[in-house]
Formats: sequence, structure tokens, C-alpha cells
Amino acid sequence: MIEGFLVALGISSSVVVRLVGDLFVAEIAMIVTFPFVLAFSIRRLQRPYLIRLFVLLGLWFLAQVLSDAYNHTVWLDRMRGMAGIIVFTTEIAFLAMVVAENERRKTIFITAFAIGSVVLTRYQPNVAAIGLEGADAWKWSYSFGVTILALLASSLLAARGRQVFALLLLIGVSAIDLLMNSRSAFLMLLVSTVLAFPIIPDQIGRFGLLPQRNNLFRVAMVVVLALAAGWSANQLLRLVTRSGLISEEAQEKNESEAQAGNLLLGGRPEVFIGLHAVMDSPVLGHGSWARDMKYTEMQYDLMQEYGINGDLTDTEADTRGLIPSHSHIIGAWVYAGLFGAIFWGYVIWLLTNAIVIVAVRRPPMAPVYSWLLVGFFWNILFSPFGSTSRIFEAFILIAIVDLLKLRVPADRTLRGKASWHRVPITRPSLAGGHVG
Repeated sequence: MIEGFLVALGISSSVVVRLVGDLFVAEIAMIVTFPFVLAFSIRRLQRPYLIRLFVLLGLWFLAQVLSDAYNHTVWLDRMRGMAGIIVFTTEIAFLAMVVAENERRKTIFITAFAIGSVVLTRYQPNVAAIGLEGADAWKWSYSFGVTILALLASSLLAARGRQVFALLLLIGVSAIDLLMNSRSAFLMLLVSTVLAFPIIPDQIGRFGLLPQRNNLFRVAMVVVLALAAGWSANQLLRLVTRSGLISEEAQEKNESEAQAGNLLLGGRPEVFIGLHAVMDSPVLGHGSWARDMKYTEMQYDLMQEYGINGDLTDTEADTRGLIPSHSHIIGAWVYAGLFGAIFWGYVIWLLTNAIVIVAVRRPPMAPVYSWLLVGFFWNILFSPFGSTSRIFEAFILIAIVDLLKLRVPADRTLRGKASWHRVPITRPSLAGGHVG
């Protein structure tokens, strides 16, 4: 019964209805059934990491209320700001009670989520994807779900010892992202693939390459591999742009945005404007859905400085003066002040630990988890919070809390006081049970 409900939740996560703001059918179902689940499973919320998350979510919510009162935010925007935090908190708690420490249920939910994303986007595309075809349709509609399904298949292949086929499958999807100019998707999949597979083996024959008992060295190798993969992604994007393997429109876009210094970040000037808004009100923020045309004008000026095409009139009409940020952490800081940023800063800390665990220990479903974590890290820094990201990132937070159980007993992942032992990839259990 629960697993059937998870299938329905995953598929309906892409079906949106408009109430106070955009809500998804899965979110409504979670809110309605939450009291019943809470009555039977409240003890599952009494885990240290979850308790800290809920405390910080509460502080974020209170900071948002205070910021809205201080900035005299209109009531509709206040309701939207508070509702977003409340719904996100409810989703984290619901999934913690239903899928935590159960790999079978996690796999069912994420598979249904991916299928729903691919199938339903044809009938109810997001605003950015309406009327798009070809490369744009792949980027805005199909890439996300197809990548998840490919990662699930790759994890199954790797679990059966067919690592080469598992790796080739992900390389194939990465190549499609590259040729479709889906830049952030290409970056995330390339980095996560490098971290999930043994690019540097423990040993060749009898010659050991990586010491078994040197935690700091292994963590350093994870950092080096991630940075090398990110640099390689940027260089490959420049190569396909110069070689004419992508459309002329994509070439022009890449060339103009590369003038900002980095092709992967050149298309996100909102982040820098958001930081400027943060500095203008670092403690209390600007209130929910804060609007100020001066920041829109600053964004336009920055784009012109770097040679990025844009129309100020169209931007003002589209955004209605909404302060740009294009980032979870900066957006929360702009809207709610310091405590919004503190919540996401804590999540980044948990994410960093979880990424190290996946890269070093290589648990079952390592390709899936690596991609989820790398993508979440990118989104916190460079993507807006909301829409389908709420429910999906609530799921990732539960996966992170479970992954942290794989840490050495001393709970010192990044302190270098305990040793790591790589866990071989085994076939993912379909019978439920605990992680690890």
C-alpha cells in the first residue's frame, strides 16, 4: 500500500496546480496525509540531523516573518514566502517517516518521479519549456528524468559487476547534454560520474595507489577529482562551441556568456546582483518575493558590461522588479535575512560530508547518490528554490541523513582522526532495510 502511494506521489510530483502559489499534486497529497503518518511514525523524526534541520527551518521561518514585517511586505507575498518554508518542512518530515532507511522505497519513489517527469512534461510542460523543440526541449523537459533513469540503470549494472557498461551509459547521456548545450546538466553528470566510479583504483596488481588508512588524503583526492571534472566540463563546452557541433544560437550564447570569465557561470549574473542585495540588508533581508527595480537595472548593466544580450524593458516586464538571485542560499538570504542563509549553509556542510562518503565508500546506488548530491550542491549555489525542487530536495535531504550513517563511528568525516574503508558496490537490495 505504501509503495503504491509512493509511485503515485512520484508521478504526480510533476503535476502542478495554483493555490497561494504553485503547488504540486504530490505536495497536496503529503499535506493531507501528513497527520495520519505523523500519528504512527513520529519517532522516526527523532534523529539528531533531522532535529537540527527542523530547528534551523523554524529559525528560517521566524526570520522570514520578521523580515516581512520589517519590510512591510504585501500579504500575498508574505503568504507565499511562509507557505514555501512550511511545505518544504512538511515534505522533509513526511519523507523521513516514509522512505528513510529503506532503499527499496527510495528507489520506487525516485523511479516514479523520473517517469512522471518524462511523461507528464509532454502534457503539462513548465513555463520555460512551452513550445520548445530539439535541444531546448531536451534541456528544459526531458534531460532531468532521462538522466535519473540512466543513473538507476547504471547503478544496477555496476552492482552486477558490469562497471564498464555502467560507465559507458552515463558517458552517452553526458555526450547528449554536451551536444544539446545543456551546460549545467553536463557539468553535474560529469562530476558525479568521476566521483562515483573508481577513476583511480586502490591498487594495480600488488602496487597500492591509495593508502587504506589516510582519511585526509582520500578527502583531498575527492576534491581534486571534482575540480578536475569541473575544469574538464568547461573546456569541453568551449571545444564544442568553437568546433560548430552545436547550433548557431547556442554558439552565440556561449561565446557572449564566456566573456564573464567562465562559460558555466557566465549565464548567471543574477547571483552577483543577489549578493549586492544581501550586502544592502544582510541581517533582516528584503522580505518575501522582494521587488526593487534598481537591482533589475544593475543586472542589465552587468550583462551589458560582459557583452551578454538583454532587453531592460522585457526584463522589467517579466520579473516585475523581483530581486534576482538564482540561488537557494542567496535567495533565502535576500528574502529572510541571515537565518535563511544559515539553514542552507548547514545543508552545504551535510552535503559536503555526504559527497565524501559516496566518493570514498562507494555504497550501493553510488551513481544515483553522487548525481543527486552534486546536483543539489550546484542548485543551492546557482539555482532558484521552489517548483519541483522542493519535494525532490526534501528527498535528497533524507538520503543525506541516511548516508551520514555510513560515516565512521567517531563521526569525524573531515577531521582526519579515523580511517576509511571502501565499501564494494553490491547489488541494490529490493527488500527494503537500512542503508549500509
